[in-house]
Amino acid sequence: MEAGMRHRGSVPHRKPGSPSPPFPRGTGGRRHRAPSPPGTKCWRRPSGTVLQAPPEVFMRMRLAHNIQWWRDAGACRRVLRNISHGVKLEFQRRPQPFAPRNIPVPDKWRDWVHAELDRATALGTYETATCFDFIAPAFIIEQRNKLRLVIDFTSINACCVDLSCRYEGLRDIKHIMQPNDWMLSLDLTDAYWHVPIASEHRKYLTFQVDGRILQCAALPFGWKGSPLNFTKVVRAFVRYLRSRGIRCLPYLDDIAFFISGSYDRALRARQVIEEALEGAALSRKPSKGVWEPTHRLPDHLGMCIDSVAGTFTAPARRCNAVAGAARALLAAASRSCRRVCSARLRSFAGAASSLSLALHSARFRLRSVFDCLERRRPLSILSRQAVTDLQWWASLHARHPENGLPIWPPSTARTLWCDASGTTGWGAQLQGGAEQHVASGYWRRGDEAALHITHKELKTLRLSLAALLQHVRGQHVLLWEDNMAVVHIVMNGTSRSPALMTELRQLWSFLAEHRITLCPRYIRSSDNPADFWSRWRDRSAWQLDPALFLQLQLRWGITCSLDAFACRATYLLPRFCSARPDPRAWRFDAFTVPWGSELLWLNPPWELIPRVLFKLREERARGIIIVPHWPSQAWWPTLMELAVRVVNLPRPRQVVRPAHDGVVEPLLHAGLRLRAVLVDGSGGGPRSPLFLSALAGEVAAAMT
Repeated sequence: MEAGMRHRGSVPHRKPGSPSPPFPRGTGGRRHRAPSPPGTKCWRRPSGTVLQAPPEVFMRMRLAHNIQWWRDAGACRRVLRNISHGVKLEFQRRPQPFAPRNIPVPDKWRDWVHAELDRATALGTYETATCFDFIAPAFIIEQRNKLRLVIDFTSINACCVDLSCRYEGLRDIKHIMQPNDWMLSLDLTDAYWHVPIASEHRKYLTFQVDGRILQCAALPFGWKGSPLNFTKVVRAFVRYLRSRGIRCLPYLDDIAFFISGSYDRALRARQVIEEALEGAALSRKPSKGVWEPTHRLPDHLGMCIDSVAGTFTAPARRCNAVAGAARALLAAASRSCRRVCSARLRSFAGAASSLSLALHSARFRLRSVFDCLERRRPLSILSRQAVTDLQWWASLHARHPENGLPIWPPSTARTLWCDASGTTGWGAQLQGGAEQHVASGYWRRGDEAALHITHKELKTLRLSLAALLQHVRGQHVLLWEDNMAVVHIVMNGTSRSPALMTELRQLWSFLAEHRITLCPRYIRSSDNPADFWSRWRDRSAWQLDPALFLQLQLRWGITCSLDAFACRATYLLPRFCSARPDPRAWRFDAFTVPWGSELLWLNPPWELIPRVLFKLREERARGIIIVPHWPSQAWWPTLMELAVRVVNLPRPRQVVRPAHDGVVEPLLHAGLRLRAVLVDGSGGGPRSPLFLSALAGEVAAAMT
């Protein structure tokens, strides 16, 4: 095959005896389509007939024989040049000759490898080597009970420019497929071998196997430029079909087609595809793919696709293979004190992670495995969590309850905004139709306040869902989060941080228990309404010194059973009520809870003291209430009527524990002292003057 242009827009140097240049004389440098090889017959659109290349023509020349079809299909200049004159290797540095390295072929595979080399040589893919400076080694591997020839082009790949493009895959199917579509799939026969290598660059793709030295005349497996160059060719083919209304999803040599409407329409579309394959000089492999219109592709790119159910599921063969590998690793671990072969563990992890489209928890249940995997040691030691996760993988089968994920994300019934403040607390706002709910709290001093902000953001999500559980149970929730790391962790179900992974496992367990699914999205902090609630400082959010709380109970010989006004950062009893939704609260809004059967610990906001005293008298409740000594207030006489004992407390700065770094009520009014009052609302009426006089004396003594 003769060399083509050196660079787009440049006129190549013409050697004696070479074909005419792509830019004919007298054109003034205008660009023309790449020429057809001399003496070839091309597919012409006006005649409506396809002239296939004769069978004796090498496979790498078949596309060139039908170059006119590719021109009419709108192929770009690069594709036309590669088809006509071959692909040139693009080097970032000039390759240096290297010594050949021969890898012996086992006797049992020798007949197969020579038969495969003869077949490829007959098709024009390999040819006798013309240069012996760049001989790559080749070897045989057995994969899925099939033998494959692997050529190690590591040395040449290191000298080539990194070429990449965006490859379409199964994750793009939600934008292409529609519900109830008819589907077809195909696998192109010897796909790479259709695209030639430029004759002057074939010497760089020389290899030897079992004493035979050959060079690649078509795109080989192993050269890093092959996927991109072949994808460019397939995209031109796909562009032609899409222009005719056929939706398709290509990935290298595997193509799936999607047709809406009736079965007859799907058959007509199949006819168009067959004509296009014939015109492009491509052929499908009859033994692979599904060529009868169906609503279910049982195994396309390793996934079962159902257009009626709208789901991805892992095929039985892949489930069985992964489960079998997990059982083998568990057996090896039980024999060797949890030590397993690193290569086998790596192979299992790769196969299992490829099921993430069908298994929501795939990456989540592989994090512990990757954490144990040794990159440079032959053996890896499994942790207890890794053994637990492997046991889950060992139970995987095609009918497993977790096998299956929707192709199209379900509609969201609730929208949740979450935010965490580094120093104050957390907040959440839930929107569901016309209803709106808010939850917030403060970080406990010590363990929670010292956490990293990403850990706090992830913890906020679990706390918010727990606080608003009655509104999100069994729902698909759209989550807006202003931390990109948390969005990534929730979306992928994994994190390299052990601390974040521990928090994520708690979140995952909570979501599974309450059948909640999340759709995380990023939002800027300035647009996040939960930012206000995470920074909001409540003046009544403070706690009495726990040691003093215990002393008061011992002094009066009672044991309180309910902390009526608290939050998760200020509660003194396991059973407490909060003003707003709180994940640990026993109830929300203490005024909706009966008090008559409780011994109450009351530390209410000061503006609620009159209402608290009224409820104490109405329900004849008993307990301890913390109030400021404020005789001028209208509620003071009522307090005196309910009081049984009074204790003067130390100065607020000594006994008050704020839930945040803002100012709270006892510290705001510096001149007021706190009193602990044992109250009893069962008296049924005003106290006697003698009792009130004695109590007044006790109060006066407490003030001194």
